[in-house]
Amino acid sequence: MREQSERRRGRLGIIAAGYLAAVVVADVILGGEIGLAAALAEPRPNDIIGAVLVGVVVAVPITIVLTLLPAAAIIWQAERHQVRSWVFYAAAGALTNVMVLGVFLALVAWQDYQRSDAPRLPLLETIAFGQMFLLLVLPGLCAGLMYWRVAGRNAGRDTRAISASGSTTV
Repeated sequence: MREQSERRRGRLGIIAAGYLAAVVVADVILGGEIGLAAALAEPRPNDIIGAVLVGVVVAVPITIVLTLLPAAAIIWQAERHQVRSWVFYAAAGALTNVMVLGVFLALVAWQDYQRSDAPRLPLLETIAFGQMFLLLVLPGLCAGLMYWRVAGRNAGRDTRAISASGSTTV
């Protein structure tokens, strides 16, 4: 019984590490995309590096707050059903990112248009649908793959019940 409890705690640590790694990867990619778009629009030195650093330092806590509930629900179901497919985690990461970041960007745009004196987001106004799709999907896709690499490929393995003979049951 004690061994099973220790295994669960160890699995929760791996899940937390996988989630944190996924968030960092998503924010690095998102910051890189924004920095690249800004550098292409108005070339200045270090735009990409600055955007990535801001993406990691500022966006990681925000991303954790915004994605924790949807990601926890997906992770819980994947662990429960022992889903180990990288395709599942990539799609789940992309879907989570589209939902959360899409809602966030829509709220920012709505608030921006509600106040006439608010600063405009010209970068978001000039992005085409395909570019917005990449902005939303690519970070989530990479985050899902990172989570799979760290924790998802062993989903449910360490939490299975151990029988009296010491073998695992499925």
